Amino acid sequence: MNEEAAETAEEATDLIGWVLNHGRVHSVFNECQAEAFGKVLAFLVANETRWGTHFVAFDWLDDLKDPMWWAVISRRPDIISAQVGAEKNCQKRQKLEDDANAHCELIDDGSFWRRLKSVVDDLEPICLGLNMNQTDAMRPD
Repeated sequence: MNEEAAETAEEATDLIGWVLNHGRVHSVFNECQAEAFGKVLAFLVANETRWGTHFVAFDWLDDLKDPMWWAVISRRPDIISAQVGAEKNCQKRQKLEDDANAHCELIDDGSFWRRLKSVVDDLEPICLGLNMNQTDAMRPD
């Protein structure tokens, strides 16, 4: 994997983790999905040692692009507020707000989504080949 693809995979993994680790932020994304698209899709987590799970998680994240973008466009203050919560410490509050803004910027960055699609397209044949080669019926000819 080249450096750009590795960085994109790290950003995607971080984005998924951020949403899943902040319940109130996750709720905002789910509400926007339900309002705009009539259904709520889950966020999937990749297993560190499995190519296939990375492919599925990143492909699914790509499917969530439009609902996530819509949430950032329509409810960014709610996302930031959900991230910051009732934190009283000014420094911690600013750090949480900066973190939320950074993730919202990533979601709003079209180049991130193009790079993610490229990573997904590169991983798919690797995963398919690995899965096919794991069967007992696979022969060299």
